[in-house]
Amino acid sequence: MTRRKTLIAFYSLQGCTREVNKAIQQATGADLFEIEMSKPYNVATAFTTALVHSRDQYTPSLKELVPNIDDYETIFIGALIWNYTLIPPIRTFF
Repeated sequence: MTRRKTLIAFYSLQGCTREVNKAIQQATGADLFEIEMSKPYNVATAFTTALVHSRDQYTPSLKELVPNIDDYETIFIGALIWNYTLIPPIRTFF
């Protein structure tokens, strides 16, 4: 029987979420995958842009997808919540 794996998929705008998820990965041994947009947000205008994108249900293209996602039994998502909704890169990931 093949052991099913755990994945931590996360989006980090300025690196804080990345560091938290790296610490969780080290503690759990899960695989780590950073969700990255093909055209990243400008940090200075990211919140405003994401707010507009959240309202219109925008789903940006991502740099890459998780290879062999079917190998994972459990997937944890690490990301910010802006304006009480999923941010666009996470919506695309789902």
